[in-house]
Amino acid sequence: MPWQFTIYTWILLATTLLSLGMAIYIYYKRHISNRALFIVTIIMAAEWALAATIETAAPTIALKSLFSKIEYIGSVSSPVFFLLYIVDYTQLATKWLKHWQWTLWIIPGTSLLLVFTNEWHRLIWSGFSWSAAGSNILTYHHAIGFFISTSYSLLLLLFSVAFLLRFVVTNPAFHKTTVFYYILCLIFPFSFTIIYQLGLSPVEGLDITPISVLFAILIVTLGITRQKLFNLVPVARHLLIEKMNNGILVLDKFQHILDFNPSTARMFGINKSAIGKKAYHMIPAFKSFLDEIASTTERQATIYFDEPEPRWYEINKTPLVDNKRHSLGNLLVINDITQQKKDEQQLQKLNAQLSESENKLKEINSQKDKLFSIIAHDLKNPFQALIGFSELLYEDTENYSIPEIKEMSGNIFKAANQGFEILTNLLNWSRSQTNRIEFRPVDTNLNKFLGTDRSVQIDLFSSGKDIKWNFILPKKPG
Repeated sequence: MPWQFTIYTWILLATTLLSLGMAIYIYYKRHISNRALFIVTIIMAAEWALAATIETAAPTIALKSLFSKIEYIGSVSSPVFFLLYIVDYTQLATKWLKHWQWTLWIIPGTSLLLVFTNEWHRLIWSGFSWSAAGSNILTYHHAIGFFISTSYSLLLLLFSVAFLLRFVVTNPAFHKTTVFYYILCLIFPFSFTIIYQLGLSPVEGLDITPISVLFAILIVTLGITRQKLFNLVPVARHLLIEKMNNGILVLDKFQHILDFNPSTARMFGINKSAIGKKAYHMIPAFKSFLDEIASTTERQATIYFDEPEPRWYEINKTPLVDNKRHSLGNLLVINDITQQKKDEQQLQKLNAQLSESENKLKEINSQKDKLFSIIAHDLKNPFQALIGFSELLYEDTENYSIPEIKEMSGNIFKAANQGFEILTNLLNWSRSQTNRIEFRPVDTNLNKFLGTDRSVQIDLFSSGKDIKWNFILPKKPG
């Protein structure tokens, strides 16, 4: 019996060629992140469609069942690869997937094993018969294994939709159109599979599920041409935004929070429940700044927080506008400049201390100049007396009487004491200017001295030297 090429054969062949063309197109789009999983998904769908193409043209039951088995390679693996792609796309549940990804393949692997050994147990197909509709269509009578495998594939598609919907809820509005196209392309495989399982195919026995791939590919093509489906990928957002040390806060034009990254959450102690709420309700210190950002111009400001500890933040506002310059909201980039501010304050403090030290040094220099002037004047007289009287005694000792010698030696002694006192004062002044005088107060009970008419000597010790102070206490009246 010759091979029969029907309208269904050509439709499925077109599906195969379009799928392969789409895979090649995405392969050469180098800017598309995580494209490998999406390409593998399309290739598996293309394999599914190609095997279905040959099955529709095969003339015998044996050939048709063989290529139906080959179809299963793509039909059971493409939902798994697509779910892996969506998880990678949305960056959700990646930790779980890293450790438990292998569990997703248990049922598909078991299904393939049952398919290729169906003659022994009949758990996938219980039998075959030619369709009353003709057109070389073989009706497959399905068993429990088929329904389990197909239901699992549908469940994977539902999980993919759930991840996409969760992504829409927790991410800014400019991702929603992209996600819409992904969800729309899933509707066709899901609905066509349900129709085939319920036996509601428009042609008796015809498996319309592979044809759904054609509609899905058309939706993806529409998304690429009209919405640049792969130009903005969340992986880039995850790498560039989620990992940034700077805070990122996206607000709509009514100042509702649309999105923020983990750095913002750490800075201000907010969580995902803040999305959709007014920014100044969640971060009250922003109110004065937010009241001034209605304009469509860029703006920068510094905001100070005093609770729970002093912190400074630099905020750079960039307006988000559409092609017609209508405001969509604002993007706030927040930089924690607390350490910079603290460094500036410390620098100011050091500058003040340096200025104070400079002024003190100038004052010391001024006092030094005065001191040298005083020393030059005050020491001159004692030394003149010392030199004069000692010279007289040295040269004419034999010409002076004892009383005269005693008088001159007394003058020498007096001049030496005056000079020593000046030098002692100079030494004490030097020690006071260099902070080498140790303050050591001594407790003294002055009551016992009251009523006496005498001087009281108190010894203070500084750096091992005695400093004696004399207090004259007046005699108690009566």
